[in-house]
This record gives sequence, C-alpha cells and structure tokens, in this order.
Amino acid sequence: MAFYYLDLLEKCVVAELTDPAQAQTLIANVGPRYGVIETATVLAAKAVTTPTTPAPAGGMEAGPDYGPLVAQGVDYTPLVVADVLADYDITPAEIHCDPARYELVTDAGGFVRDVTRLSNVPPPKDFLRVTTDATDDNPPDGYPDIPADGVSTCRIMIQKVDGQTGADMVGAGDDDLIQIMTQAGKLSAVQVNLVNGYAEVVLTSATDTVITLVRAFDPGGVLEEGSIQVQFA
Repeated sequence: MAFYYLDLLEKCVVAELTDPAQAQTLIANVGPRYGVIETATVLAAKAVTTPTTPAPAGGMEAGPDYGPLVAQGVDYTPLVVADVLADYDITPAEIHCDPARYELVTDAGGFVRDVTRLSNVPPPKDFLRVTTDATDDNPPDGYPDIPADGVSTCRIMIQKVDGQTGADMVGAGDDDLIQIMTQAGKLSAVQVNLVNGYAEVVLTSATDTVITLVRAFDPGGVLEEGSIQVQFA
C-alpha cells in the first residue's frame, strides 16, 4: 500500500508518506484540513494548476504547504497530484478524513469525485500561503533552492487567503501583523504588516548545506500559519 497526504480543501495530493507507521498515526489523528489516501494505486505527479471549474476539479493557487508534516516530524516525499479525484478511481474506503467535517461524494460507480465540508462544523480559518521565487534546480528534488554561500537571496512571498473559498484576500482591511521565522539563513524582516493581504521578505542563505523551514504566522492565532522549505545547496 502507498500513503498520500491529501489537502481536502484543495482536493489535491501534496505528498507521499514514506513511513507506513507514521502514516497510520496520521490516519488515526486526521486534522481539520488534511486526510490520507491509502491505496494500491500508484499516483503520478501532476503539476499544480489553478482551478477554473467547480468540483471535481482540484488544484492550488500556489505550491503546497508542508508545514504540518514538518511540525509532526513525518517522513514524506513532495508529490503534487492535482485533480486526483477526477483522474483516479478511488473508493471511500481508501480516503481517511474526519467524517464529522467532510463528506465524500461518489459517482454512480462508487468512486469518490468530490469532498464537501459539512456545514455543522466551524469554517476553516483564513490562512497564509507562503511561496518563493527560488527555483528547484540544484538538484531537482522538490525543494526550491539557492546557493549555500551566505550571500544569495530569494524572495519569500506571503498572501492571506480565504479559508472557505481559497481566494486571495486583497482588501484594504487585510493588513494583519505577521511574524516570520526561519530555521537557517537570515530574513530581511521578522515582522511585517500585510498590505492588501500581501507582504514579502528576503531570505539570505547560510553557508551550511541545509533545508530550512520558513514559517509565517499571525501572533494572535486568528490566521492559520503557512510555511515553505528552502534548500541552501
């Protein structure tokens, strides 16, 4: 069996879980946004897309957030499979999610084609999407990278996103105070105010060859935090 980490709001696989025991722990403790697909079907990578139609289309406005897996110490391989429910015949028994929060919608053949959030639970928080202009080149391994020379830089972009619709929040009132942290390297700022829902900082590499987690979060806890991993190669 293979185990895949499923973003239920985006209807996209974002990672393959490489430790079966850890995958079973996640299955036993599914959270409010993510689930696990446990299947014998081999899923192939499909590039991130921007959804242009209603369900069963599944895509993401930007790259996946691996922060929840990193925070729990779960071993994984980055793997984006957009449109997974439309492209594969997956049964309800193969998808593990919180039944109090989500309903699996099947077609006439009994295969899951959509996931709907139940209305009797609190709506998901608005969240921070974190992206970078660094590219995955050296080597291509799923992590954007910059040279580990202590002077190379990349931009870290932070966008406030509506937790229910997935739309960017760009109003004048979307001016939340955001803190940014990195495990390695140096940030041009560790605290910024969003302007029309957006902010960016500059990350300067360290001289050690490492993968660093960059987190953006709301100190008040109103917004769900976002993160991205950048490799100093």
